[in-house]
Amino acid sequence: GAAKRIRSAHLPFSGVSDVYWQWNGGKGTWLRSHGDVPHVLEGNERVSAANVVIQVVTVTDSDFLDSAGNPSPEVELTGSGKAYVLRDGTVIRGRWERESLKDVTTFVSKDGTEIELAPGRTWVELLPSWVAVELTRR
Repeated sequence: GAAKRIRSAHLPFSGVSDVYWQWNGGKGTWLRSHGDVPHVLEGNERVSAANVVIQVVTVTDSDFLDSAGNPSPEVELTGSGKAYVLRDGTVIRGRWERESLKDVTTFVSKDGTEIELAPGRTWVELLPSWVAVELTRR
């Protein structure tokens, strides 16, 4: 699949978790924010990644309950589904595939070739299938 240049990816998980990844060409990295607030670590280091993999997954209620009595979410990490790989200021659309939990997840483009990741840090976002990715072109 062909890489398309984008400026940002918006993952509107919920009203309290609104994630943005923005490309910073000067630093050659993706920067993570919650809404318009930069996501920072201890020491005020900005969360950044060379690659952001958005793996669209099926999420169901598990048999486990949280402290408030609500079902904890269970994520299906085997099988296949949509994927978006952000690297070098571009997005490559494709699929993720993983036969069993013992296997490594692979990411393939629409033409079936494996999507290569750039050297450096990779951040994987597990996006519930009911949430739509919003990509902003540049």
